[in-house]
Amino acid sequence: MQNKLNIIPLLIYWPTIFVLTHIRIPQSVQQAHVYDKTLHVLAFMVLVFLLWFAVSPIKKVNWKKPAVWWIIAAAVVYGLLDEWLQIYVGRQPDAMDFFANLTGAFAGLILLTVADFLPASLIATSAVIFAATTVAKTNLAEVMPAVYTAFHFFAYALFTLLWDQYLRRKNPAANPFRLKWFFRVSVLPIVLLGVVKVFSWLAGRAIDGSDIAAALAGIGGVVAVLYLAVNALGRVCREGRLSRPSARN
Repeated sequence: MQNKLNIIPLLIYWPTIFVLTHIRIPQSVQQAHVYDKTLHVLAFMVLVFLLWFAVSPIKKVNWKKPAVWWIIAAAVVYGLLDEWLQIYVGRQPDAMDFFANLTGAFAGLILLTVADFLPASLIATSAVIFAATTVAKTNLAEVMPAVYTAFHFFAYALFTLLWDQYLRRKNPAANPFRLKWFFRVSVLPIVLLGVVKVFSWLAGRAIDGSDIAAALAGIGGVVAVLYLAVNALGRVCREGRLSRPSARN
């Protein structure tokens, strides 16, 4: 059942990027002066991660297995179709975009070769957050404030969730019912936020308080939900243990 559910993020993400590459580029994106090759690399790296998550989420990439070559073939075919179909929506196909797509695909597969899915996902998510914050020549918070704020919320929430799952898998004997656990879960996402914002400041970009608030809300929201879910599960388990003797009597 779990393996079947793994395909859901892919079914959401893939049509989304297809639509985004087959509509006219919004004026706000043009004003942001975004280097689109970076976006192509990131988009296909995420696509490969979701393809691998749907196929084999636990194992590393094994280049001797056919699954990885099917994923490469899918990335190549989709990359070609993606560029060709842009003719029909008033956009120009670009061979460099196609090669950027392949770069992202191979970058994702190489990362999944040297690391398990969860640590590789943490690295990839960090890269997406960092690139999205620094890839534009202008301040995205001014050009597209709603999108930029929403990105901070969901990106840092996803990173926090992945970090929690990584900690649980790395140390399954740890007690997840203590507040200390959730402090550990929130530390790395906050450090990532600080590093990204400091780098943005050093690069001459203004620090926007709404983005920081959105990121902290995403981190805090995930930590709060995890805490409530874990404690609710703990109460159910305790009540179940207490009810067993009376049931026997």
